[in-house]
Amino acid sequence: MKQSLTLRWVALVILLLAYFLSVFHRVTIAMMADRLMEDLSLNPAQIGLLAAVYFYPYAFMQLPAGIFADRFGPRQLVSFMLLLAALASIAFSQSHSYSLMLASRLLVGLSVSCIFVPTLKFMATFFPASMFSTLASILTFTNVLGLLAASAPLAVLIETMGWRNSFLAIGITTAALAAAAWLLIADNPEKGQERAAAPPVPGDPPGTPGSGPPGFFESIKMVCRESGLWPISIRNHLNYGSLMNFQSIWAGPYLISIMGMDRVEAGTLIMFLSLGGLVSPLGGYLSDWVFKSRKIPTVLSTYALVLFWVPFVLFPDRLTPGLIAFLFIANGVLNGLSMGASLTMVKELYPSHLSGTAIGLNNFFTTSGPAVVPVIISAAMSGHTLDGAMTADTFAVGFGYSMAAAALAAVAISFSKETFDASIFHRTESRKTAPGRNTGGGRQETD
Repeated sequence: MKQSLTLRWVALVILLLAYFLSVFHRVTIAMMADRLMEDLSLNPAQIGLLAAVYFYPYAFMQLPAGIFADRFGPRQLVSFMLLLAALASIAFSQSHSYSLMLASRLLVGLSVSCIFVPTLKFMATFFPASMFSTLASILTFTNVLGLLAASAPLAVLIETMGWRNSFLAIGITTAALAAAAWLLIADNPEKGQERAAAPPVPGDPPGTPGSGPPGFFESIKMVCRESGLWPISIRNHLNYGSLMNFQSIWAGPYLISIMGMDRVEAGTLIMFLSLGGLVSPLGGYLSDWVFKSRKIPTVLSTYALVLFWVPFVLFPDRLTPGLIAFLFIANGVLNGLSMGASLTMVKELYPSHLSGTAIGLNNFFTTSGPAVVPVIISAAMSGHTLDGAMTADTFAVGFGYSMAAAALAAVAISFSKETFDASIFHRTESRKTAPGRNTGGGRQETD
């Protein structure tokens, strides 16, 4: 039994490393965009599409990933997808044409799209329900680590080995991780036993005898009928799209070509965009106990993110490294503080049997943002180059489009519904502070 528990943790670490790689791949283009433009004679629009194409299959697969996880289990699904990611990374490293590079990048997005959901399924299946929130927080923390690794550490790797050898090494490492997943991840807690059905959730209406949960397409229809979902999804689509356009593509070239930094200095600064996100667990506390609202912190942070772009639009070539670092940290903090509240808004709009579908659909709109927004912005930037060279004005145009997307996101979230239920927290507090009931034997009986 002790060995079984140890193996579960080993398997979880493998899954977390797999998710780490999936996040890492999202933003790698930023650290080598200038090298790719030079080596393959690419223009800004082509670089924008190269970064965005990762998100096309990734967004599309968010709902099917859950079905595949149920059908095949984490072991088979994650092992196969990691092997596919390894082959795609190696193909990317050997690409000498834009079309092959685009195809391998598309394959990377497809392969890592089926990591997040199976990891959550593994956590729910192999560990007690009381640990799920803690484990999910670890998964969020892994997201930040993946973004951090794709900044300064990747910059050092590229400077040391070159971008081709770097991705060759990443591909080989991913193949080794795929083998470890196949050998060490199980699909059931105990071989030959099925996981017991989850107990009913308190507060949910009792099921009707002979009835089951709605089907896949019926669930989507029911989720889409709730108008409160759309302001949140529009906000997330535009906000995450503009952020990824910056963090995964143009932050590196901007800092290198306009601010005169070397690759490692630029990568170190880009790390600050992710470091601010480490405060995300604090966002839940502020929403629950300070603002006592889901909408207020989300709206405030979204409007503040519009202001983030102002200095970059007005003074793209006159910002100091200190000011840029401050702005990057502020951006990470604002996104981190609103992340939990906006996700909770989606969950609280629906009964428990629809919350998974709602979160999956919202995640589709969120991750499709980087598939659409960067293509539009990069195309606009391509029309403002000087003899093919990117200038401060080129980046100012891109930052202006990003600010416009952020402003539309702020307007959209203003129409969202408040989902916070104060009575739930009042009941929780009263249960914590209520005196025990005396049972007559000198012992206090508590709930």
